[in-house]
Amino acid sequence: MYLNEILHLEKNNNSIKKIDLFLSTVNKKSLDYYKAFAYKNIILHTLGKTNEALQNLYEVIPNIQNVNSEAIIEICDAIITITIDVKEFSEAKKYINFKKEHLKFSNL
Repeated sequence: MYLNEILHLEKNNNSIKKIDLFLSTVNKKSLDYYKAFAYKNIILHTLGKTNEALQNLYEVIPNIQNVNSEAIIEICDAIITITIDVKEFSEAKKYINFKKEHLKFSNL
């Protein structure tokens, strides 16, 4: 399976299994890994497993400085989406600011 297919999977338990299989085949420091990982946790949240989703996402934060900015943004976007959905606005703001620190700015 390719990342594009992963990101278009329906939000159900079967998709979690497919994403886990995909994650086991890609480099854990690659952008594809982080995009699929973030999407998996969005699905978990959709399935009512919000605590598990946030725990998974928070666990990668301490080591996230070792990956590229786009991967950091993917993880932050997932956290922001979930925390806004559950009305944890202070937590969402924290990760919006964290994300801003890692955005690349253009000179255009």
